[in-house]
Amino acid sequence: MPGNNRSVLVVDDENALRDIFVAWFRRAGYEVSAAQNGAEALSICGDRRIDLVVSDMRMPVMDGITLARRLQDGRSPVPKILLVTGFADLSVMEAYALGSVQSILSKPTRRSALLAEAERALQDRAARWCGPMTEPLRNGLRASYPSLPQALGEGGLRLGQGGLSLEASSTMQTNEPLRLALEFADEARRIEAQAILCWSDSRRRRLGLEIRAVAPDSRDWALEVFASHALPAHIPE
Repeated sequence: MPGNNRSVLVVDDENALRDIFVAWFRRAGYEVSAAQNGAEALSICGDRRIDLVVSDMRMPVMDGITLARRLQDGRSPVPKILLVTGFADLSVMEAYALGSVQSILSKPTRRSALLAEAERALQDRAARWCGPMTEPLRNGLRASYPSLPQALGEGGLRLGQGGLSLEASSTMQTNEPLRLALEFADEARRIEAQAILCWSDSRRRRLGLEIRAVAPDSRDWALEVFASHALPAHIPE
């Protein structure tokens, strides 16, 4: 079963929704605990190992972002976190910059979508990136750099645990799959991937992308580069 004895903590102050999520995860084979706010969730995480936290954003006592920050304060290992929100006032860049936040889902969310994101969040980077490349994709993004050190050193490219951010001359529609090509002339290397645009900052002219799959001929080098240079954030600002 997908759960494979992994432990999930569902955090939500809405009793009915919390019970639905708990039932979904239990049927999928996960070991499930529940909490009604971030403070209660923090206590549970201190008492036992939790692999994944699925948390609402707005809650009394302690909200989801505060919980995500507190879980990273000297705790090892840090649970992976999925945030679920029904509001549009969340700073997506801020959330993804927290290393433990793997995905942000909107309410209402489908069972299939939630379980798919949970399974993906619990995979290591190599397993996540071995998925098939979808053909064809409507949108594409290409960036060329003289070298990898220059791209990283000048801040044009920032690598994270699950994706990257880069300078871009134009904004694009978020939550759309696209084909990503990063080219490095000095290394004579190219990373070709399928990605999701998670945020677009027109003021700073930056895009934040989560990598969903990497082409087989560039996967080994991509994994090596990210292992050596990734910042703690899932997607750096």
